[in-house]
Amino acid sequence: MASARISSEVLGEAAADLLDRMLFRYIDWREEADTVTEAYQRWSRAEADTQRAAFSVYTAALDREQAAAARYALAVTGLERWLQGRPSCEARARS
Repeated sequence: MASARISSEVLGEAAADLLDRMLFRYIDWREEADTVTEAYQRWSRAEADTQRAAFSVYTAALDREQAAAARYALAVTGLERWLQGRPSCEARARS
């Protein structure tokens, strides 16, 4: 994967791993969000006899999306903390 190799060269292996984790978590979150949309559409069109089951599927999808969003937020925070601990480009240029 070329982008990971470039990230490793520029930021180092630790940052590349954090960036990869963040991107994977973002993809997971977006996929779960798409599932929520699909589940909502099925629930909103469900017949009376299947509405309760469709609503259960929808709320379960919401729970999974919320959990995926929380994992993504943690990954972003981890990368942000790592970046904040690094000297800025300006500080490196001055030294």
